[in-house]
Amino acid sequence: MSSRVEAALAHWEGEPVRVWEELWSVPRLEALSSVDSTNVRARQLADDGAPVWTVVVTEEQTAGKGREGRSWRSESGQGLWFSLIGPRLRTSPGLLPLRVGSAVVAVLRTLGGGNAISLKWPNDVWWRDRKLGGILCERDATATVIGVGLNLQAPRTGDFTVPPVGLHEIVQGRLARGPLLGALVARIRSTVESGGARLSAAELERLEHFDCLRARAVRCDPGPGGIARGVGADGGLRIETGKGIRTVHAGTVRPIGPAPRHSAPEADEGVR
Repeated sequence: MSSRVEAALAHWEGEPVRVWEELWSVPRLEALSSVDSTNVRARQLADDGAPVWTVVVTEEQTAGKGREGRSWRSESGQGLWFSLIGPRLRTSPGLLPLRVGSAVVAVLRTLGGGNAISLKWPNDVWWRDRKLGGILCERDATATVIGVGLNLQAPRTGDFTVPPVGLHEIVQGRLARGPLLGALVARIRSTVESGGARLSAAELERLEHFDCLRARAVRCDPGPGGIARGVGADGGLRIETGKGIRTVHAGTVRPIGPAPRHSAPEADEGVR
């Protein structure tokens, strides 16, 4: 599939693109003013031979992709929209978005907002039951593409199942997108490269800290609801029902009722 791309930018966030490549230790950065989808563009680059950990970032997506065929609102200058060409993996497809999401949450918690920034199984970043971002991982026999979208400002219009929120509403002070993207790329890369065929004990402990559904009543589509009991080593969400524990590997899961109250925001420095 070809991507509709405007001319690549020579500079991004005030620096030449090659400077960011050197700072982040990535083989290639393609910065765009507009593209239909960074995932589609990254897949095109992978098919053309671009190396693993090539980064595509854009100011705007005109046809951003979400999970299960949904669209993703990506207004110009209102977020951080990027994709990475990842390594070919033989692990279960459900593990990759959890690992990437865990990496994203770990970085964002260092900015402020404390433990209210969390991961909503399987691939959303939430803040107090409002959607801050999402992850879309696509893979086949030839390529792996990791897409991440983060709101800096919440979309101004739209019909949202989950109300959106932006980082500028959560974190005090102006965010520099260059260092933020560099930190995200580095954390995603190290997390993915160190991952095994199943989630390790350390990864499960991290997810327990990040999981915004844990111990909450949830509804599932498809399937019955129940009480979320955390993520298993295979990446499935464990749900306690009237007939015992059921593990969900696909579909949509939503919490029932308001988000639990959090203590005062604090950086989650102890969770790595």
